[in-house]
Amino acid sequence: MSHAGVNVQLLCAADRTDYVVKEFSVYDARWDVSHTVIFAPPYPEHFLSADVTQQNAYVTNNIHGLRWNSGTVPYSECADTLRSLTAPYAFLCVKGEKKKNLLLHLIPDACVVDVGEIGCPKLEKLARLFVKSHCVEHSTFPLHTCAALNAKRVALCVTACLLGAHGNAVKCQERDSNPRIADLKSAALDHSAILTSLDTQCTEGLLSQDGDLGVICNRWKMVLSPGKFVEHFPVVKFIRS
Repeated sequence: MSHAGVNVQLLCAADRTDYVVKEFSVYDARWDVSHTVIFAPPYPEHFLSADVTQQNAYVTNNIHGLRWNSGTVPYSECADTLRSLTAPYAFLCVKGEKKKNLLLHLIPDACVVDVGEIGCPKLEKLARLFVKSHCVEHSTFPLHTCAALNAKRVALCVTACLLGAHGNAVKCQERDSNPRIADLKSAALDHSAILTSLDTQCTEGLLSQDGDLGVICNRWKMVLSPGKFVEHFPVVKFIRS
């Protein structure tokens, strides 16, 4: 079995209850490889109302930096591309119930896990990490949120929550009673070699200074070494909760 961190960046579509996938990224924890695509828009921007255009401008300027007209992969290939990128993985790990529901809509046959279920903190509390295949858009504007970056942060957090500092399984009654989490733990064990590379990849720590590492440690009774592990078309229909 295998698992991957997944993240997606969106823009609002012409119908305000719809979203367009702009950026999709999958991070393979075992091989430390990030696969990222940025999709071209499904239709011209003038199809959008003034309100939607204004909302998208805010998201572009303040969140992910992706413009409506950015992207090179035709949107008609969105569904096939997502299936192709995620097919090798038994588990797709995302942060947040909304992202989980969105991914299940995009890839109905996928096994999607919200990493909040295993104690991962909010993405804002995870430190920024070096990503080898950083997308072009966010190499130019590094302060914006990149799907490739978030996918890697999610995958490393999963490894931290499910493995001990030396790759041993962490015993937790709550986790073991959840078959999906137990299976995900097995997938993480298959990738325990990633622990040996954390010295160089995560020297600044998996959690930012205001992150609460103690919450994870106490919940999963982990022993972490501070020097090592503090660290399709048309558009998507997504119902807001």
